[in-house]
Amino acid sequence: MNGFKFLFGCAMFAIAGQAAAQCTANERLNSASAINTHLSDKTVCGTGVGANAGDQWQEYHQAGGTLTEYAKGPNDPVDPTHAVGSWTTSGSGSNSVVTYSYNDGGSFSFNVHYDGTTTEFCNGNSQVATATLRSGQQGCGF
Repeated sequence: MNGFKFLFGCAMFAIAGQAAAQCTANERLNSASAINTHLSDKTVCGTGVGANAGDQWQEYHQAGGTLTEYAKGPNDPVDPTHAVGSWTTSGSGSNSVVTYSYNDGGSFSFNVHYDGTTTEFCNGNSQVATATLRSGQQGCGF
């Protein structure tokens, strides 16, 4: 699934106040630097929660800010790996966020939580997606 469409859906879902899962403060990454270190040079294997349950995406967070959708892989003739936008981190403390700016339009910010295994993307305390991370640019197997 195109990451833009997924994250747009997540943002609208969270704004409506319907997200079911809660993100806890003690798992929040509390600086732009911590979020950058956590996501940089990793592929995020994401899965939606709540109304977006079942949605999946795989986006590589290149050091320096390019966001690449893995799609079906770099050698696929129909749906190859391609850049879809950029990602940046900003803020400190509870205001620390990752912001995704997509080439097709739209910019969305999320705070990031990590429990030692799973990464959560949240709007405030409302979880909109969970993810596992893979080092480098690679597929997630879905």
